[in-house]
Amino acid sequence: MRDRRDYGREPWRDGLQRELDEHFGVPVADMQVGDVVLMQWHNQAGPAHVGIIGDYCHGGLSLIHSYSMTAVCEHRIDDEWRARIVGVYRPWQ
Repeated sequence: MRDRRDYGREPWRDGLQRELDEHFGVPVADMQVGDVVLMQWHNQAGPAHVGIIGDYCHGGLSLIHSYSMTAVCEHRIDDEWRARIVGVYRPWQ
């Protein structure tokens, strides 16, 4: 996958979902460690954020993602975060 630097402030208009579809194929129905997820915030017109599914230290799945220009976080996937996920991609298929 090539590194893209031409995203604007509204990635849904710049084809973020299309790019994921082209590189990873059709989204899958379940989530596994290592999957890439596409997310949409409630106040945005389309999906604009990605993360990676991890193995949560206290059981279950976690979400690893960046929430600012300089910070990366990992937290358990609860119902609120699960509702933001609009696509799950399995890079190794």
